[in-house]
Amino acid sequence: MASVLFRPEVGPSFGACSNADPPAKLGHNYWTTAAPHRTALTPSSAFYVDKTKLAEYQRYFGPESTKKLVHCWPAYLKALVQHVAGGEESYMRALLDIRKTDPGSPVLDPVLLDDIFEHMVLLYKSPNVVKPRARIALLRFSSHQLELYDKGTTRWHFPDLDDRPKPEVLVLLEEQEYWRKPAPDRTQLRPGHEVYIGTKILESIASYFGPQSNENCIKQYSYAVLAHMMGGVETALKLKAAKTFAEGVRSMFLLDDVIAVALHADEVFHLRFSVNPSDIIVFTGVKLVRLTESRTRNRKRPTGRSARKREPKNLLHFALSVT
Repeated sequence: MASVLFRPEVGPSFGACSNADPPAKLGHNYWTTAAPHRTALTPSSAFYVDKTKLAEYQRYFGPESTKKLVHCWPAYLKALVQHVAGGEESYMRALLDIRKTDPGSPVLDPVLLDDIFEHMVLLYKSPNVVKPRARIALLRFSSHQLELYDKGTTRWHFPDLDDRPKPEVLVLLEEQEYWRKPAPDRTQLRPGHEVYIGTKILESIASYFGPQSNENCIKQYSYAVLAHMMGGVETALKLKAAKTFAEGVRSMFLLDDVIAVALHADEVFHLRFSVNPSDIIVFTGVKLVRLTESRTRNRKRPTGRSARKREPKNLLHFALSVT
């Protein structure tokens, strides 16, 4: 899949759709007409999905992923279904609308959903594992998403469907997301992903953790980018300490946001190293937990001349200290 994702030149249709080529259903990400940048879900399927998006999901969650097969296919299923339905936010809203108007109905066309299941059987070559479990896995996932929304522990809030005020921590999170809009001084991490990070901050992070730095660590590089996207370490700690997001760091981002970081990091390190989005999320969560624990220990130390008055600045602090 690297040949699809890391091409020297990227055409205008890469990972995108236009008004001249609308999807089969408004707001969704599937077509019923063939095109060079799309691929059919199965050889006999009438439904087509962006070839690059499939390549991204297969790179990190498909059979060629470094993750074990048994852990890959549910992640691939959830990613693909939500993408086809228009994205995570659209899928969540569809679940809420259906629960209100027609409980039990599927978000996607049943024929399309069957083709997605068949696509996975062909991809993983494990019909005895994937086929009998995929539908149940999707039902459980959808039910779990509704439970999390009802508890107010997701990044979603729909005022027209919810009388509750938007949580303050969600407001804080959204205030950090300057990077969702392009600007001349920002770099798009990957084509097809609405993630635009300040160019200077990327250069700074690369100077401390990139392939030419002394650290030369793709996980540290990815963690630094994600920490910046959360508003810096201090804001990231506040977001995590609030315990509003049920799945921690994962709940603070769209999966495609983290995939953009992973693809960007893979490219920065010239594909000599690769980092999985799941590993970025876990690594970031662990780093924030350890930093919290370290600060807690420091606060408990006795005061006096020998006590440490302030936390020493580390490489991450300097990497993110760009104005």
